[in-house]
This record gives sequence, structure tokens and C-alpha cells, in this order.
Amino acid sequence: MENQIEQLYRFKASCKVVSGNTTARNFIEIGGVDATFKKYVPHDSWLILDKYGDPDVMVDLDGRTSRLPFEDNSIEYVICTEVLEHLRMGTPLLKEIYRCLQPNGEFFVTVPNAVSLRNRLKWLLGKVPLMAASGDCGKPLGGTGILIDGHWEAAHVIDFNKARLSKYLSRVGFNVDRWYSLDVNTGLGFRIPSSLMPISLNDFLVVKVRKPQN
Repeated sequence: MENQIEQLYRFKASCKVVSGNTTARNFIEIGGVDATFKKYVPHDSWLILDKYGDPDVMVDLDGRTSRLPFEDNSIEYVICTEVLEHLRMGTPLLKEIYRCLQPNGEFFVTVPNAVSLRNRLKWLLGKVPLMAASGDCGKPLGGTGILIDGHWEAAHVIDFNKARLSKYLSRVGFNVDRWYSLDVNTGLGFRIPSSLMPISLNDFLVVKVRKPQN
């Protein structure tokens, strides 16, 4: 049975992108405890890594000591959707993913777009967009996060636009393979087709990068 996240347009669209644009059969999914692509993408092996819940591998994703339990150049495909915006120090994780990926290995990433069309309109109206960095504000203050032991945690702490995400990934060594455009939710009961909207104005930034061959 699908959970609420799996029913979202962006989740289903991302599943189609992954399953329709790779020949990989062995996957690592970062932060997939609350909603996983595993049921929707053909595969031979699949491991979910997360800090919370009941993942296949328990890993602290945030901070200088972030370490993935895999050999160098051993992973075929890594998925990391809506995770990086939660990490105060996500670069060590990216370096670990780079280390573990095979040469030409694929890394699929999505993050909220802080300067999407909808977010720009909200800022103009004097409102803070839900997806903006919010620290430990939590839902009562219009932020994001999960309530753990009476405290709001894992809120968005980094805002990304297309240029920042590209540089964030490339400074670790990744090469951009392809950006994907999703339909834009207007909030008025209809969507703007992706063919009519620049990626820089999408609600979410969706990109696949690769580890270079050499």
C-alpha cells in the first residue's frame, strides 16, 4: 500500500525518471525509510541507508564523520531524494558517495528549489515558503521537519537553486549527466507542463550526475 509520499506527483515522476533512464540493477538509496523507490524500479539488489527508522543499513548522514560501509568503486547507482537540504554538513556524504561509486556510476538527486515560481510569488507576498530553510521551527511555525522526543529535527537547513546544486555536486567531482524538468504545481488546481517551464523555476530540482571514468 502506498504511503502519502509515494502518492505525490514528484515521487512518481522521479520513479519514472530512474527506471526509464538507466540499465543499472544494483541500487543504494539514501534516506529512503519514509518512502522508497524499491517497489517501483526493477532491480537485482537494493539497500536503504538512513539515520532514522528501520533501514537496511543505519548510517549518520550528516557531519564530518559520515561514512558509507562500502568498498571504493563498488556501487552502481545511488539515489538521494530530498535529503541534502536537511544536512548541515552534507559534503562529507557526497564525498563518500563519490568514493563508493563505480567509474561512470550514476547518482540521482532531488532537492526543493528555493527560487521556484511558486516560492518567488510567496516571497513577493511577504510569506516564507514551506520549503525554505527553517532550522528547528517545525510545522507549528510553518517549517519542515520531524518531531523526535519532543523536539523538531531534520528541518531544511540549506536552500538550493539550480546553480548552487550544480556547484555543490561538481566541487566533489561529479559531472552533470542530465537535468530533468517536472510539471509545476501552481497551487490553483492545475499544473504547468514541464515543456513550458524552465528548470530554474521548477518546484523541485532533479538531476542525474556521474562519477567520471578517469
